[in-house]
Order: sequence, then structure tokens, then C-alpha cells
Amino acid sequence: MTIADDSCPNPLIKSLSILKNEGIILEMLDKEMADRMKKDKQQQQLAKATGGDLKFKNRSYTIIVPFLPTHTTLENTDSLKNIEEDNDLSTRSTAEVRWIKPPSCRENTQQVAHAMFYMTDSEAANKLIRDRLYANYKKEPMCCLKCQHWGYMVKVCKANSNTCNTCTGEHRTTTCVIQQSPHYVNCNTSGHAS
Repeated sequence: MTIADDSCPNPLIKSLSILKNEGIILEMLDKEMADRMKKDKQQQQLAKATGGDLKFKNRSYTIIVPFLPTHTTLENTDSLKNIEEDNDLSTRSTAEVRWIKPPSCRENTQQVAHAMFYMTDSEAANKLIRDRLYANYKKEPMCCLKCQHWGYMVKVCKANSNTCNTCTGEHRTTTCVIQQSPHYVNCNTSGHAS
């Protein structure tokens, strides 16, 4: 059996495993060859060389996304495209998405549910784990809980003291006793807190 061609005269296979369900896991020696094997031409050559009716399934990375708003349309490809764009994921890095519990089994008042995302790219999967998934709403800007300014977090804050996000006093917000006249730090106006 040969799957070599002019563009790759000597494809290097690291291992080949036969599964109980009669599937085959083919592990290539390097990423370049693995990417080449994902192309239709190579897959057709492999199917022809083995004389079998083969179905190819690329590796996927399963991520459970908790508390996704139930009004999210997972069946719609445009919705998945928007989720990828909103989360700075590469195009078509999401192979499939499904609700863990079918929508028909939900309570009428249920507003969030858990979903399974099957990612085609390990980097996209790691990004979702690290940065979380945002769907149907935008990320809230980062705000320092020490000085109440935007764009960074407490661990890099250079302020000498805490600033209350209710009254702008030099104390922690949790210890504030002035609840009657809130004042906003960033726009320097009264009537609302941070």
C-alpha cells in the first residue's frame, strides 16, 4: 500500500492503531504530514490503496461550555460563525456544537444551559478554556477593582490605596457605609456607582 505522491514521496507514519469499532487511528510523524493527510486528495489515495470504503474523521477537542444563554442558536451556521468571530477563533475551528441536555427537556424559565463544543483546532480549544466563551453578548471591559480604572487588573495596579466604586473614598467598596449618594470615579459624576 502506498499513499506517496509527487508532493510527498515518503509520508512518514508514526503509528497505526485499529480500534474495537473497526476504526483506525493514523498518527503521522510531523504536523505538516498530518495536515496533508486531511486533504481530500490524500484521503482518496489512502481509500484507493486500501480498497475500502473509508470515512475520514479528523481529531476534535471537546470543550464543555457551562451557562450558555438558552436563546443561543447552536444549529445555525451563522450563529457559530458569529461565536467564532466574537471570540477571535479561526474560521471553522468549531466542528460541531450541541446542547448537553436537549432543549425539549428544559424548564420554561431556564435561561442558561451547558453545551459541548467540538473544536478542530487545539489552539482554539485552549483559547476557550483559558479565556472562556462569549456568545450573544460582548466581553465587559477589564476594570481594576482597586482603583476602578479601565484596561488592567489589580495585580498590575500602581495605585497606593483602594478607591471605593460607590463613593470614590479611599477604602474598599465592601466596607463603604455611604450608600445614599453614589459617585462614579471614571466620569466624575454623581448619581451612579462604578
